[in-house]
Amino acid sequence: MYPQRSLLYHRGVDDSPGTYISDYVLFAFCAVLATYLSLLLAKSARSESKIRDVSVSTIAVIVVIISVGLGALLGGLVHQFLQKVEPYNNKTFILAPVWTEDMAWLVVWRVAATLSAFVSFAFFVLIQQLLSSEDVLRFSLAGIILYYIISCVISVGIGGYSLYVMFDRDNPWSLTVTFGLVFFCAFLEIVSALVVVCVRFKVAHDGSSTPCTELSNDIDSNPDLQPEVKNLEVSQDPGGVRRRWDLFFHFIAPSFFVIGGVVQLLLGIVAQCGKHRPNPLIHCPLPDDFNHNGLLHVINGLAIFFFFVAELLAIKHRRHNHDKRNFENVSFV
Repeated sequence: MYPQRSLLYHRGVDDSPGTYISDYVLFAFCAVLATYLSLLLAKSARSESKIRDVSVSTIAVIVVIISVGLGALLGGLVHQFLQKVEPYNNKTFILAPVWTEDMAWLVVWRVAATLSAFVSFAFFVLIQQLLSSEDVLRFSLAGIILYYIISCVISVGIGGYSLYVMFDRDNPWSLTVTFGLVFFCAFLEIVSALVVVCVRFKVAHDGSSTPCTELSNDIDSNPDLQPEVKNLEVSQDPGGVRRRWDLFFHFIAPSFFVIGGVVQLLLGIVAQCGKHRPNPLIHCPLPDDFNHNGLLHVINGLAIFFFFVAELLAIKHRRHNHDKRNFENVSFV
């Protein structure tokens, strides 16, 4: 009924079960994590406490998770059902393909790609929030406005390009440039997280004084106060790098995004995994039912989980900092 249906990439889109099933699993996983963070956000908004443990970075992480999840859902639908569109062979007009029979799925595919714009903008937000919250680089009001204007222009450009490719008669299904731009934004966050860790270690090495160490000295000089703070964790780390696993995961999470993209590219181009007519001399290390696209979804799932963990740890760190700042206001006379 479907001529050549068993061959992959006839339209440039993978139809292997491992690809669209891993898409659906990734969507469900993202839905659970995004729901949990959204509940924390809603709880913080209703709370009368002045603790700012849930911040703009929390919203940015939620945007990343939701965008990746929705993209996985839409992409999975296209991966599964595109190849069932008849006639299976697209028509040609003046030696160029005319995408008519499968235009509906093409629109769904490009809409899924457009969600990359939200992911990119969320990466820019995370970069600014990370640098600012860790006192590595504080922007002036004009600097923040300019930064977000540039971020919006870049993100809108990525989304606009993702839609524009739909009218490319040569290959309207291509995601190479879109994914490349998103991976570049993720790389920028990797660099920013690495800079934050390096600056923190430098502060620790130089032994700079911080409110944390000053508070610790006050407690040591007042034995009567020690019982009152026995349950308050006071770090002796001047740079704030000990037990800062949130910074570690803010470095690991975007790294996995980039690693996933590199692995997918190498397996797809070099090893020719899932190609329509692979070179018989080149062997793909992955099975046909779970190729490089399915592997990309698994790695993306790990990246999403690390973003989730990073934000949970950051929320805990913000709450702990708020407790320390409150204790600093206690009179030691």
